[in-house]
This record gives sequence, C-alpha cells and structure tokens, in this order.
Amino acid sequence: MTLSSHFLTQLDDALKERRIGDGIRLLEHVGADWANPDIQRGGAAIALRAAQWQDVGHRDRKSLEILLARFSPALRARMSFFDYIQLRLAEALRALMTEDADTAIELLEFVLKADRELADESLIIQANFWKGRAHRKKGEYEKAFDHVVEARRRAEIMGSHKLAAVIEVQEAWLIFQKGDAKKALELLSHAEHKLADTDDAISLGNIESARGRIIRRTGEYSLALEHYERAIAIYARLDSTHRNLARTLVNAAYVKRLLALHLRKRIESKATRTHGGMAQKGADRKQLSRSLCTHLSRCVGTTRPGR
Repeated sequence: MTLSSHFLTQLDDALKERRIGDGIRLLEHVGADWANPDIQRGGAAIALRAAQWQDVGHRDRKSLEILLARFSPALRARMSFFDYIQLRLAEALRALMTEDADTAIELLEFVLKADRELADESLIIQANFWKGRAHRKKGEYEKAFDHVVEARRRAEIMGSHKLAAVIEVQEAWLIFQKGDAKKALELLSHAEHKLADTDDAISLGNIESARGRIIRRTGEYSLALEHYERAIAIYARLDSTHRNLARTLVNAAYVKRLLALHLRKRIESKATRTHGGMAQKGADRKQLSRSLCTHLSRCVGTTRPGR
C-alpha cells in the first residue's frame, strides 16, 4: 500500500511540533498500511519515519526490522540518491536505538558528507543530532558536543524551535560533562519552557532525569530523587517499559541507597556522641533500624512507574 503524501506531511508536522499522541494515533489509524507499505514507491521515506517515531515512543519495533530487511541490494541499486540517504538515516537510528553506536556513526558520516548534494536541511539536522547522541553513548563528549550544537543551530535557523529544544536537552547534559552545572540547568529550564505545551514524554522525562543526575553530584540526594520520580511518572505516561524509564528507576534506586547510608552514618554518629555503654549501643542500633525503615518508607520507598 502507498501512503499518501498528505499523511506523511501530517506525520512530519506532528513530530516537528512534538505532538506525539497525535502522531501515534495517525500511525494506529493506518494500521497494516504502515506495517506493510509499498517499498517500491516511497519505501525509504516510510522507513525513516518508522525509525523516527519509534525513537519518540511508538512501540512498533518489530515492524521496523521487517521493513528494513525488505530493502534488497537490487532494490537499493535502483533507488534515487535522496531515497538512499533516507534509508541510511533510518538504519543509523535503528543502530543507535540498539546500542550499536559505531555503526550509527559510520552511517551518519556518510549522510553528512552528502550535505551539499542533499539540499535538505531537516535531514542534515537529524544526522548531526543523532551522530551527537551516538558519540555521547561512546563517551566522546567533545565530538558529541560539536554535532549537537550544529544540529541545534540549524534547527533554530530553520524555525524548528521545538526540535531545537529537544536538541538542547542533549546539549545541556554535554555542558554538564564539561563541568558547568549551572549553565546545564539553565538550558534544561529553557528547553522545558519551549516543550511545556507538548506531550513529548521522552524529552520532558529526559529533562527531569538529567536534573536528577546533575543535582545528585552536589550531594542533594533528596532533591535528586524528587526529579527522578517526576521523570518516572512522565515516562510512564507513554510507555511503562521504555528503556529511559528503566534507567531512571536504576538511578533512583542508587540515590535511595545513598540516602540510607547517609542516614545510617548520621544516626550512628549521634549515638556514639551521646551514649557510651554497650547496652545503650544495642538500643541505638534498634532505634537506627526503626528510623531507617520509617524514613525510607515515608520519603523514598514509593518510587514506581506511573506514580
């Protein structure tokens, strides 16, 4: 089945404005036509959009793998240059989402070398943004920063302000890695303001999760946990099994442990200063246990998806 250009335009507009729910409803409405398109006519464009929407929360992961597998070497040889670039972008994003950063970088380098011939600013923005994300996954923060900043700059020039805000979330994290936590938090607040009227749960959740990780470094564990819990609730609006939610749950659990250790040391230190007898120390240990249980159940013992 060939999907209409009007449908693809609607889908692109929803992504540009970060109306994620609207886009997913469009995809669900076309159903089988989306899962089994006519790849001879516009198949590369469908593959790219399938990858984009999987990245922002559409859960049709298996269909993307099946779709990409249908592009045989013979079909690729007959594709136009523009279609081939779109297919390479789709494959790069698929590699990025499966934690294969090296393959993603290789594919995206090919796309970026075609900048002059491509003459499609939106694809160059995406290639720079995704390449920045791939370098970040490898811990190559300087390379990541250069591509992310270039993507955000081009998005602002093109007037894609919500896409620029999404990119700014990544930029903030990289600036934090450079040691400027204050600037990073400012960028996160700016991005949040631009995305406040959207339902982009992944980006909004990423903002809160990044705040949690930044604040955790300062030792303000209770405040960091609050941000993690907000992130968990935001992610769960879209997908209770999303990989970002799982990572944030792990981060929240780590902060809970730090809080428990901090509280234990504080109570033990107080007990040592106040009491010297062995019997009293035993009583203090019981009090410590009760206090830890009470504190954790009240303050940090309720983190779960959807809360």
